[in-house]
Amino acid sequence: MKDLITTMAAISIMMIFILQFSVNQALISRITASDRAVNAYKLTLQDKGDKADNAGDTLAENISRILGCEKSEVKIIESEESYEVRAPIKNVIACGSLLGISQDENRTEYVVKGRIP
Repeated sequence: MKDLITTMAAISIMMIFILQFSVNQALISRITASDRAVNAYKLTLQDKGDKADNAGDTLAENISRILGCEKSEVKIIESEESYEVRAPIKNVIACGSLLGISQDENRTEYVVKGRIP
């Protein structure tokens, strides 16, 4: 009986690693999709077409949808020659609450900086 209890505890702990692998794969997909949205934004800024006026708004909507954050949390800093996009990525660690990681600690930030030629 003692072996069964020990084995069940070990399997439970090992499942966290499998869940973390899945979370990492999902994060990679979300970051890649965010990079694509930022690249589309950069091309819009380069063209300076009619869409350039609301390109930042569109980017903020896309990033918030992709990363699962509020639109107000997405920060876009734009100047004549450069841009910077910042947005929070939440739930980076699988089973964070089980491991004693608070919601505030279980996050990172997506940051992209670039130049507009």
